[in-house]
Amino acid sequence: MEKVRLAIIGFGSIGEVHVRSYLKHSEKAEVTAIVDPLEERRKLATEKFGIKETASDYNQILQRADIDAISVCVPTFLHKDLVVEAAKNGKHIFCEKPMAMTMEEAYEMERACVKAGVKFQIGFVRRYDNQWLKFKETVVSGKLGRPVVWRSAGGSHGAPSPWFFQREKGGGPFLDGAV
Repeated sequence: MEKVRLAIIGFGSIGEVHVRSYLKHSEKAEVTAIVDPLEERRKLATEKFGIKETASDYNQILQRADIDAISVCVPTFLHKDLVVEAAKNGKHIFCEKPMAMTMEEAYEMERACVKAGVKFQIGFVRRYDNQWLKFKETVVSGKLGRPVVWRSAGGSHGAPSPWFFQREKGGGPFLDGAV
């Protein structure tokens, strides 16, 4: 099986998580390029992960024949245009959740991918989070009996980017977590 050659579009905290994951599976995937408008993030990709090629504009990458797929790690309000353009350029797409800001955007993204014949996947990655796997294992084992009520609290490292809380850009915790 040939390696999938991919570009990470957006190199904030989630983009870095994607790079780490792909590097763990380097026999199957090769991170060919990082795209981010911020120079310091592109520099970090090179220094910390050895990614030699970076760009500030995703259009520079989407038109290349040597890129098979992309990981969409940009703010939610940017997903639709990026996914539609990637599909037009024949790139397979792994997109961070939530898929889109509205159902209309989601349908437009789906139509573009179907028309282009590319694979399109949304990253519901919490199901692979260690604490959720442990919870599932505990419930399935029957150690606690049949769950009737479950309550959870959690957080993440660092503060989310300001766009996350803006309704028109990220939708806030409700849109992000209610998928």
